[in-house]
Amino acid sequence: MRKFLKKHKAPLLILLLLSIWRVYFIIIESLKYFVPVREGYLGFIPQGNFDGVYYIAISQYWYRGLDQAFFPLYSMIVWIVTKTFSINPSGAGLIVSIISLFFLLLIFYKLLIFDKFNKSPFWVLLFFISFPASFFLGNIYTESLFIFFILASFYLARTKHRVLACIVAAFASGTRVVGIFLLPALFFEFYAQLKEDKKRITKRDFIAYFSPLFFVPLGLVSYMGFLWYKYADPLLFVHIQPSFGAGRSGGEIILLPQVLFRYVKIFLSVSPSSMIFFISALEIITLILGLLILALAYRKGIRKSYILFSFCVLIFPTLSGTLSSLPRYFLASFAVFIFLGQLKSKVLKIILIVLSFLLQAILAILFFQGYFVS
Repeated sequence: MRKFLKKHKAPLLILLLLSIWRVYFIIIESLKYFVPVREGYLGFIPQGNFDGVYYIAISQYWYRGLDQAFFPLYSMIVWIVTKTFSINPSGAGLIVSIISLFFLLLIFYKLLIFDKFNKSPFWVLLFFISFPASFFLGNIYTESLFIFFILASFYLARTKHRVLACIVAAFASGTRVVGIFLLPALFFEFYAQLKEDKKRITKRDFIAYFSPLFFVPLGLVSYMGFLWYKYADPLLFVHIQPSFGAGRSGGEIILLPQVLFRYVKIFLSVSPSSMIFFISALEIITLILGLLILALAYRKGIRKSYILFSFCVLIFPTLSGTLSSLPRYFLASFAVFIFLGQLKSKVLKIILIVLSFLLQAILAILFFQGYFVS
């Protein structure tokens, strides 16, 4: 028994962490009735509000209406689970997200151990799971599946399974558009490995190291091909964004100074006690802290390919003219959590994690009652 526990220590501890986290959310859900319901954005279950409604609809009826804004892979897996186990789509969505979250945490742990963060892996996981928007990991959203693909791709790349890393990256680019940023990140990673492995670099080395990158955009390209065939617009997932009323442009690139100016106008024109002010402040603080921590992570020596991808995850959404949903998108900026896990002060780490869990509870209750928080 002792040998079994020692051999399977990591998955058992992750399973325990995940179980405690789920109990925490059962308690939070019981408190949601103190907040009035906001009708119009509720799914079949509280974990399926807003985008979750679209993912379930795609899994049932394929694409129609405004569904083209949402990439297909998550809904396809939900459809497979629904048909295989004869359960309702909402239940299948939760199963896909929770199982993905378990493997996400496991592969994150393995990546941290491989990178020799032996003293801080569970601190990193705690910062990740306590982040205020982390409750989306257990919702009918792509977050768990997408970030699992991201971390699995990096782990395979770091262990020099380059072809498999790029194939998994293709799954990521078929789940969310920002998965395409694995292309420059893996290029950077492979180039670093090439320099480490070879004193004299030949043309054959370049082909061997970089040709697998051909696979990375295939998920995105496949979805664009489908949109081109069915709707004659391969970028429909971009062009349809203004229809959701989140202030996103439909293809025009908005530079970050313009976005920040828009937020200054919001703060000057709405009441500090309003939901709009609270969410806008959350979005801009997330961006500023994220960029600051990534700069510190770079100085700390965290692997540059991780920082490059994490930076792209933060900056790309701002090009649409808004920081809407940025706290949720922030979850894929995993280099931030690696940095936080290495903070030397245990007291500071505990304080930050407790505060994060408290804010997460507030956001989750609001979300479960139909309020947009990310």
